Parts: sequence; structure tokens; C-alpha cells
Amino acid sequence: MDIKTVCLGILSLGEASGYDIKQRFERTYRHFFAAGYGSIYPALANLAERGLVRFRVADGPGPRPRKVYSLTVEGRRELRARLAEAEPRHRVHSDFMLLMFLAGELDTDRVETVIDARLDEVRRHYASLALRHQDAAGGDPGPAFVRGLGLALLQTTARYLEDNRDGFAAALRTRARGDNASFNPSIRGDTS
Repeated sequence: MDIKTVCLGILSLGEASGYDIKQRFERTYRHFFAAGYGSIYPALANLAERGLVRFRVADGPGPRPRKVYSLTVEGRRELRARLAEAEPRHRVHSDFMLLMFLAGELDTDRVETVIDARLDEVRRHYASLALRHQDAAGGDPGPAFVRGLGLALLQTTARYLEDNRDGFAAALRTRARGDNASFNPSIRGDTS
């Protein structure tokens, strides 16, 4: 889905400024969609131009007023039409995974540092999302489902990194010495 559809979707939950939309992504949705100010603000401007959202100027926390956007009736229709036609693909874009794929080209200490940093990030995001999940109990089922799935993915990622960090590093060190090394990751659970 494109950023315009995502902005319409976020605004279907209530009015928000571009900053609010970005913060919602940072706090809650970053496990499945990335959005930056450079894409949010042009999308909101285009949606306003097309009459799909409207805005009001409000005092903000900073020195400048801010635009607070809300969905119009036409915007809700457009959102529903876009969602009805959307292909629900699941894609993962991860610089971390690319780096691990190419880990044989790196110093093993660097690989361990990167894994540890990723594990810390996953744990922090999990804790933050878990708090929001608790605070939102009894809320809208859609966001609750997505928060729950995000928690499950983060939990599984942390477990995989914990279970495989040392074995992966050992295999990389063995390979760096010129010896044959294989790595068979430990994967807990059964998906059948």
C-alpha cells in the first residue's frame, strides 16, 4: 500500500497532524510499515488538494501553528475502495538481514555487536508495544490484532537472536580461519 492509503487509514482512527502520524508509526506500527516526514507531508498535501482530507490550523507545542488533518466523507470512501482492491502482500526490508547475509565479509566482533544492538532494539520495541497493547485493551479490534502480531514477531525475533548468536559467531570464526564451517540455526516451535 502507498503512503496516501496509510495516511487515510490513520486518519480514519481520528484527527492527527503530520507529526502525530509519524509518531504513531514510530511508537506502534514500525514493525510493519516505515513512513517518514518526507513522504507523510506531501501525501497529506495531495489528499487535501483532492478533498479527501481537510485540515484546521491549531496551536502546537512549538512556536509554529500546526495543521491537524481529518478524514472527509470522500476520503473514507476512497480509503474503503483502496482497501477493497489492495493486494495484501507481506514484504520485509531489513538492512540488518542483509548485513547478516553478508556477515562472512565482516569481522566477527562487528557481527556480534550488530546482533546485540538489534536484540536490544527488539527488546525495547517489544516493551514499548506491550505497554501500548495493555493500555489499549478493549479498543478497536484491527489495531489490537496488529499490535498482537507485532508482539509475536518481536518475541520470535528476540528468541532466534538469543538462540543463534553464539553458534553463528563460532561458525564465522571457524570460516575466517579457513576451515569449513556450517551453521544450522536453532528454530523453536512448530508451525504445522
